[in-house]
Formats: sequence, structure tokens, C-alpha cells
Amino acid sequence: MEAKIHEAPMIYKGIERLCSDLSLLRNRVEDYGSVVSAYLSLKKPASLCRHLTHVGQEQDASTEQVELTQSHHAMVPIDLDALQERHESVIQRIANLGETLRLAQKEKCQLKRDLEAKSLELIAVEDEIHVKSKALADRVVVPTLLPDDVIELERHKQAMLDMQSSLSLDTWMDIA
Repeated sequence: MEAKIHEAPMIYKGIERLCSDLSLLRNRVEDYGSVVSAYLSLKKPASLCRHLTHVGQEQDASTEQVELTQSHHAMVPIDLDALQERHESVIQRIANLGETLRLAQKEKCQLKRDLEAKSLELIAVEDEIHVKSKALADRVVVPTLLPDDVIELERHKQAMLDMQSSLSLDTWMDIA
């Protein structure tokens, strides 16, 4: 858009051959350029913001996910402790009961795999809590686009469009 504005002097020279007084057209084009610049300077920061209507919904959803994951996290150590106690019990039975040694060793191997799986699950859940908590914190940092900012952006956009339509060939040729 700005590149087109910089080409205006060459276009003016071509139009001067058709009409002698281009001051009114030149003023309108310069006004249009100012309005476009104002709109672009407001639009860029506004595009980095989140709309106010989404902020609460996103935060509620993120908070709920963190709470569900924390609830799951609270249960995993209990399961881990229970498995650990059972594992120790099986080791004791193996020492005390020679005739059940083969079956107890089989159960011991399964419980060891379960412990490893639960330990990995605990690590994964803790990582998930960290990621989701960070995502929640990141959402809080993003600036919010207020309703007044949206109205101001739309007002500048409409002014730019009005100026643009006033530059149509039919409009400025009637002026000259």
C-alpha cells in the first residue's frame, strides 16, 4: 500500500497531461495516505491482542485442564506407593516360602514392570502439569483487545475505505 503512495508523483505527471489543476486530487490522495498509515499503525498492534470475549473462556478451560491433571497427579503416587508395598511383600514371601518361589518371582517381575510404568507415568504427568501451567501463565501475559480499541480500529478502517472510494475515477474526474 505504501509503495503505491510513493508512486503517486509519477502518476500525477501522467494525469497532469489530461487535467491542468490536480491540487484537489493530490490533497485527497495525500489525505488517503495519511488515513491508511493511521489505520495500519493501529491494526498491527491490535492483531497481536486477544479479544476480550475469548480470554475468560480460554483461562477457564486451561484452569480446568490443570486441575484435572493435578487430581490425576495426586492419585499416581498413591498407586505407586501401593505397588511398592506389594513389591516388598512379594520379595519377603520369596525369602520365607520356598515352595511358592516360582510363582512369587513371576509376580515380582510383573510388579517391577508396573512400578517402572507408574514411575514413567508420574514423570509424564508432572511434565504435563508443567506444560499446561506454563501455557496458562502465557495466556495471562498476552494483552487483551478492549472493546474501545476494536471500535477505534473499525472507525479508522471505515475512514480509509471512504477515502479510497472517493479516489475512484468517476469521483475525482467530476471534481476536476
